[in-house]
Amino acid sequence: MAGKGGVGKMAGAKEMYALIRGMSIAEIEDAVKEPPLVLVVSREPQIEDLVSVITGVRGTPSLTFTSPDKLPKSLEPYTLVIVHNGATNADYMTVRDLAGVYSHRVFDIGSAEDPRAIPALQQRITDSMPEDAIALGRWYPALRPYAAKSVINDTSRVNAQFALVSAAPTMIPVLGELAAVGADLIVLTRNQLYMAIKLAAIYGKPLNNRWDILRDILPVIGGGFMWRTIAREAAAILPFAAGTIPKVAIAYAGTAATGKAIEAYYRYGVQTSKDQLTGYFKTALNTARSRFPGQQALPEKLPSAPPG
Repeated sequence: MAGKGGVGKMAGAKEMYALIRGMSIAEIEDAVKEPPLVLVVSREPQIEDLVSVITGVRGTPSLTFTSPDKLPKSLEPYTLVIVHNGATNADYMTVRDLAGVYSHRVFDIGSAEDPRAIPALQQRITDSMPEDAIALGRWYPALRPYAAKSVINDTSRVNAQFALVSAAPTMIPVLGELAAVGADLIVLTRNQLYMAIKLAAIYGKPLNNRWDILRDILPVIGGGFMWRTIAREAAAILPFAAGTIPKVAIAYAGTAATGKAIEAYYRYGVQTSKDQLTGYFKTALNTARSRFPGQQALPEKLPSAPPG
């Protein structure tokens, strides 16, 4: 069985190359190839300004405006339907009924006319449609940071759930000794790499060459490995099931921190420093403490991150 030193080399070029080579991004490419169609339903003709604030675009063919009495027979072609009626939600309910199984795509602007409520609406849209969030972010710039947050949160949650499942053998002394060391790192890292590609798609980067994307963000991804090293060290000092808690929480926080660093790179064009990555991690760890039971088992002071 490989020792801890062998696991630490998972971030090496050979292992990373093999991991990247085995990835397929065709599904992501197909999902963002065309702009999602958006239908705006309103009784007021002067609604374009508000919609442009919500979507970040104006006058594009993918945006269609109509009134409640001229609704299309089917809403299936539309990825997003926005309904506006400041006086009542009756129009929203009518459109939802018409949408049927696609009712999750229908959103009421409602109080979002208040500028302070618009971000909540934008986040609700991308959170409610994770399968469409990437394309919505790519083609509608005002939705980008919210789509990115949805992708980061979803990947962090998935990695935390996997960390919980993969931690189970360590609670059984005999089977724990036979468990394949490093398998969890492969899954966690693969998920982070897919997260990186999704974030690149959201921020409008070309997807025809995955190597170009990964070359840009590899230093950020590489920084994420240190958090998984910390997770192993923190888990090792706690007995049996208690070690599961830091592994789960730190898998969540490490993935979230890596995602924030990648988003910052695409959004602002700057690499994240180690201090900034540490700040992202601590913020995400506080979130993890509140989301996962047994967070009291987390050490108050984490071990220092390994150099490099």
